[in-house]
Amino acid sequence: MRVDLYKILQGVKTYPSWYSNNSYDLITIPEGNKLFVTYNSKGKRGKRYFPRSLSITPDLLWTLGFIEGEGSNSTNKSAYRRFMITNSNPTKMKFVLDVLEKHQILARASLPRNSIRVRYGLQHDKGKLAKFWREKLKVSLDKIYLSTKADPLKTSEYGVCDIYISDVILRRVTDRIREYVFAQMQSNIKEER
Repeated sequence: MRVDLYKILQGVKTYPSWYSNNSYDLITIPEGNKLFVTYNSKGKRGKRYFPRSLSITPDLLWTLGFIEGEGSNSTNKSAYRRFMITNSNPTKMKFVLDVLEKHQILARASLPRNSIRVRYGLQHDKGKLAKFWREKLKVSLDKIYLSTKADPLKTSEYGVCDIYISDVILRRVTDRIREYVFAQMQSNIKEER
């Protein structure tokens, strides 16, 4: 299945802001095989590039489901603008970043500073943990942020990793891709019955 992002983003708005309850139109501008996506909110403007179309491969489909299950699904308070995935399995977190980068949805190089947050337990060595996640996820050390205090309840071997990006466009576009793809799949299942 191929998905034309320009087509599925027409008429889509950002989630309502918690402080003003305003939603803003996503503005999509095709530029060759890329799609420039922006919105305008009181002079503030977010912007991001995506591919014009996506091939929905099994790895992308799995990643969309993983984001649904392990990501931020809330649209209350400030969560509407947060793209977040939380998990303690480093192999799965690397896979998600690999797939998002391969499909030109999120490049590692564009990850903001401190966007990979690691929460750890009393048994962890902070220096080794930061190095482990940096090497495992193939990111620079400035992308890694270790929580300031050990949590005695965090007992997983490598702590808990959050990919946390404050980006309303990334959040809204990935949600819209997932909504569209899952709706198409449900429609196809109904037609087959």
